[in-house]
Amino acid sequence: MKQKESFMAGEADAWFLRNTSSDTTFSLDDFVKKDPALVYLLNQSEEPGKVLEIGAANGYRLAAIKSAFADATCVGVEPSALAVEQGNKAYPNIDLRRGVASDLTSFSAGQFNTVIFGFCLYLCDREDLFKIAAEADRVLADGGRIIIWDFYSTVPFQNHYTPKHGLHSYKMDYAKMFLWNPAYSLEMQKTINSDPAWHPDHNYGLSVLRKRTKGAFIENPYSK
Repeated sequence: MKQKESFMAGEADAWFLRNTSSDTTFSLDDFVKKDPALVYLLNQSEEPGKVLEIGAANGYRLAAIKSAFADATCVGVEPSALAVEQGNKAYPNIDLRRGVASDLTSFSAGQFNTVIFGFCLYLCDREDLFKIAAEADRVLADGGRIIIWDFYSTVPFQNHYTPKHGLHSYKMDYAKMFLWNPAYSLEMQKTINSDPAWHPDHNYGLSVLRKRTKGAFIENPYSK
């Protein structure tokens, strides 16, 4: 069974119950101090516009974005049915849908100005990474941004996923899923380590990429 099938079959609900408080309220001031993706957005003069978060849990991050940017349209995709149900009740001003990163067919091309990967890529099937990147690129408008908040490692490696036998978590530089394409540039990348003794297994990374298709290919500099 693929990992996404396991998560859609119930592991996503189990993850949500293990990691989420029953209290769905939040203080924006407190949340800003804890969430690097939101800190980044709030420190930019650019509005996020239409936002899609992949791996949105119960929509708490999207709700914070909507609170900070009244004109933002916020949509989330999440495999946990419990999270989607809870979030749609708690945050009626955002749109949460059940789904996975490799299938965004319910959205049209260029629909979003900002696409956020909310700490979900580390659990995605490796054979789906090209499809995940292609789908994110398809729904992202030209000039838009991709924000990736996930585990980070310069050396790709895997761990056994302790809560469920047979699954793995994967750590790498996820910005590289897009940076092979000259239409994408890295605007910002920083790493955060939660271990005072510093261990690469505890590295987190925030990467912000910009999509610009115009000018991605220059005129042939080698033509006579």
